[in-house]
Amino acid sequence: MKILSLIFLLALSGLAMSDSCRWSGSVSLLDQQYEFAFIGKIEKRLSDYSLSLDKFSVNVISSYKGDVSENVIVWSGDSSDCGADFVLGKTYVIFAKKIRNKLIAHYPSVWEFTEENKNVTDNFLKYYEKKNVTKDDQ
Repeated sequence: MKILSLIFLLALSGLAMSDSCRWSGSVSLLDQQYEFAFIGKIEKRLSDYSLSLDKFSVNVISSYKGDVSENVIVWSGDSSDCGADFVLGKTYVIFAKKIRNKLIAHYPSVWEFTEENKNVTDNFLKYYEKKNVTKDDQ
């Protein structure tokens, strides 16, 4: 019975996480909420999983918002608090906030740069292309 209760509670927590971490579908909204937007490749995990934030070394391929260097450290929590499940060697679109001098990224402001996510990535690229053209014209 205890095992069944535990499975039920884990299933509920997964449902709660998926709702709160769900993608809003609006690049414009993410742009308003986050200071930094860039595409980067995860090079190295700099800390092990723990109860706190994990940190990752990211090679920035393209920067769209905010002043980010070629290599940055991005912090993210675990999946229970919408932390990004970064995979070494994979490329991601990342929106991040600076909190206490740390770049923090979590779902739904992170997605892998893959064919499966092509529509949202295309929306991201078109949004910043249009925004930069408008900014350059002013």
